[in-house]
Amino acid sequence: MTSGEYHLVVEQGATWTSGFAMPEVERGPRPSLAGAAVRAQIRRGTPGRPGALLFDFAATPGAVDTADAAAGVVWLTLSAAQSAALPAGTHAFDLFIDLGTTSRLLRGTVDVRPRVTR
Repeated sequence: MTSGEYHLVVEQGATWTSGFAMPEVERGPRPSLAGAAVRAQIRRGTPGRPGALLFDFAATPGAVDTADAAAGVVWLTLSAAQSAALPAGTHAFDLFIDLGTTSRLLRGTVDVRPRVTR
């Protein structure tokens, strides 16, 4: 499966949540992600040249929600404190799903917009 390209926008200091769905198949429903291992990270740099780790969703309790996994959807969340800790700027991310075979579902950039209000 070829990964999709996606651009995320995170407001520094605000809670961020987004759902990501498996692509629909030509004949039949979207594949279930029930029981899948989900890994996603934000890193400095670009998708082609990722650098230092900024945030690991899989290693952070509550950052990955698989409640809708049977419908082929996973949710990623950053708390307000977690987004505040991210440096402003454009960074790289990707999202991997493991259902016995590991696939990269998405890759792209994360634009962390700086907060003004303190």
